[in-house]
Amino acid sequence: MMYSPSYLRNENRLTQEALAEKCHVSRQAIAKWENGDSVPGLDKLCFLAELYNVSLDELVGKKAIDKYSRLLNLVKENIVTDIPINENDEISAIVSRYLMFVQSVDLSAEDKLRGLQEIFLKENISK
Repeated sequence: MMYSPSYLRNENRLTQEALAEKCHVSRQAIAKWENGDSVPGLDKLCFLAELYNVSLDELVGKKAIDKYSRLLNLVKENIVTDIPINENDEISAIVSRYLMFVQSVDLSAEDKLRGLQEIFLKENISK
């Protein structure tokens, strides 16, 4: 799925002002990027890709952002070490069980991801 330029900023709960501060640019520069009036330089694109934990291809819309794959990678990279995991239980099985549970309570996709992050990750990635 392709997203608008503001999608990842909003997904990470950043205002234009907060993102501008992180990027060392003005809020107007962020607005221009999001409106398509200008394009960030390569250094800012690399920074944004790292900040949002996406590839440059995903950031610029060349490749679709696969939220499930991103989430699995986040869990594998950031799994809390003190959560007991059976030797035969893969992270993907834990994630699958969680997603089956939250599907039964009809949460939005974003709430499902946020819940999984809060349960399994060392820190909330959405900051």
